Amino acid sequence: MLIDDSSKIARLATSMAGMDQLHIIYHVLWNRIVYLQDKIIEINDKMYLLYGKVGFEEGKMILEYADEKGNIIKISDLRTYLASTSDISHMGQSIPENEELDVFIKKILDIYVRELIKTSIKIPKKFVDFVDTQIPKWIDNAIVALNYQEKVHYVVQEDLIKPVDYYSTGIVQSSTNWSDGLHQFLQIKHNLKMTSETFTTNFLSNRGYFTRYGSNLFGLTGTLGSEKTKQVLVDAYKVDLVMIPNLRRKQYISLPDMVAMNGTEWLEEVCRSAMNESSKERGILIICETIERSILIAEKLKGEYRPSGIKLYTMNNMNQEKNVEAVYPGEIIIATNLAG
Repeated sequence: MLIDDSSKIARLATSMAGMDQLHIIYHVLWNRIVYLQDKIIEINDKMYLLYGKVGFEEGKMILEYADEKGNIIKISDLRTYLASTSDISHMGQSIPENEELDVFIKKILDIYVRELIKTSIKIPKKFVDFVDTQIPKWIDNAIVALNYQEKVHYVVQEDLIKPVDYYSTGIVQSSTNWSDGLHQFLQIKHNLKMTSETFTTNFLSNRGYFTRYGSNLFGLTGTLGSEKTKQVLVDAYKVDLVMIPNLRRKQYISLPDMVAMNGTEWLEEVCRSAMNESSKERGILIICETIERSILIAEKLKGEYRPSGIKLYTMNNMNQEKNVEAVYPGEIIIATNLAG
């Protein structure tokens, strides 16, 4: 919290009456971005956004789309057609080569949503400025939500989206809601009941919080880091650092790194190594980057080892700590950074 998460901000937020009237915008944005990801295709080394159904027939790429009158038009050789036609506005558009794909998508979404709000969606007057400001943020977070993975960036428990701090601590943040529509888009993604976006009334960064203690800041850590990290602590929080020598000499041995060629080989090697150490009646701890990988390894080991000897520690909010309070010879614990 003092270094890696020093820029994070704790917010107190409150709901506002009428925010549920904006739910339709989240749904419209989400449906559109899901639609677009299936319509963007690379043909002849160029990217296109095509309004229709792309398929294959007799070894050739075809496109079926509806014209202005609703008639279905079929292009039987799409590659040849695009190579010989410069104007494709009736069936889509080409993406400029000098424009990033995500920039193009955001621009398309922005135009689409604003036009829809202008013609079809009625926004309460008190929210007009808010919506205008939020649209770019909503678009960004709709894309983020599309790329976020369950059991990596978040978990779904009791029909609630719960963020996971998998980059550092592995903690499931049960009381945290993502802002600027990200939480809402994930709720749509998993067909959950949608909550309304809230307004921040009070906020304070982690650094701002700790500096309020002045000279009364004390702490212990076994993972302080490099000299630069230590200097950051000294400069930012005006603290002194004291190195306490170890009571006992470490018996830690660093073995050579191993590189697997693919995910299957990696999984096999991790499990083989764990089984090898368990045969020596040793306790084994496997720390994974994500919950998803922890579960993957646990399932693999349960098929090759006694299930009672496999313990999973990936959730700080499900009383899993009891499983790892005592470790017996030959037991294998698979965990995230919670155990780090």
